[in-house]
Amino acid sequence: MDGAWDEVPSFEEVTADYTDDFFTENTLLLVYVEAGSCTPRFGIDSVLKENDTLSVYVKCTYNPEEGDCAMAGWLFTISVNNDQVQDCTHFDAVLK
Repeated sequence: MDGAWDEVPSFEEVTADYTDDFFTENTLLLVYVEAGSCTPRFGIDSVLKENDTLSVYVKCTYNPEEGDCAMAGWLFTISVNNDQVQDCTHFDAVLK
């Protein structure tokens, strides 16, 4: 959890500021995206609440013409206000 890679900081570094005070007013969502190559990059497009479902839309921000045989996993940390998830009973993550 303390390892960084290229421009991607470690999980430990990214979550260092998520204290008890943070969770008083916020919820932390973790979304994992798996890639068939280690070269694509992804980003969060939007987070939307519709009825009782909170959806996180992930988009590919860089997709090279050539890949490799490696596998990569991307873990996104998304902070949302507790009010945004208050009545949610479903969660969905969509790769666009």
